[in-house]
Amino acid sequence: MTRTEVRELEARARQMYARGMPKPQVFATLSAGMEKPVQVARLVVSLPNPEGMRRYRTKNLVLSLLVLLLAVFAGYAKFAVGVGVNLAAGMIAAAVFFGIFAWCAWGIWQFSFPAYTSTVILLFLALSQTPRALMSLAAASPTPDGANGLLIALDVMIGLLLPVFLLWFTVRVRNNIFSRTGFFGGPRKDAAGNYLFGSAWERDAQTD
Repeated sequence: MTRTEVRELEARARQMYARGMPKPQVFATLSAGMEKPVQVARLVVSLPNPEGMRRYRTKNLVLSLLVLLLAVFAGYAKFAVGVGVNLAAGMIAAAVFFGIFAWCAWGIWQFSFPAYTSTVILLFLALSQTPRALMSLAAASPTPDGANGLLIALDVMIGLLLPVFLLWFTVRVRNNIFSRTGFFGGPRKDAAGNYLFGSAWERDAQTD
């Protein structure tokens, strides 16, 4: 399926859903005759539920602000590391990491499904690298002075505590605004192989 076809399919899905058609029916209509309807399922689960948006508007705003805060922390931490090489490297590293997380924060504020999934992936990758990074930092500063101690504490907060909370919070908010998906945003199925399109706050709706 080309990008143009995907955009057209997404536009049709949004129009149908905006007219009040339930997600299972949107999926059934658009996937009729397709051998591999997973692309349609991905589009349908990415449609924000109006009631979920209303219920979780405040939490969604808090999430976007927390991700923006993480962008600032990540940018500062990468600048502190990169500036050890040279100033340009520190500024580039800070701009890249700040820009990525800032884009996620903006997308979350706009109820953009890819932004939630991108945030989950970034946080998961950050957490997978945290133990090694913390051990390396501790080994380099076995008896940290004030400045090094502050850097270690900052790394612990950025690399472990904040991502763990944000990972849980992002998945929770996403699954209540959109369809309840897999951890990385993939559509879920029931035991019979039918796609599920219900949000976390409502009963899972099944396709016919």
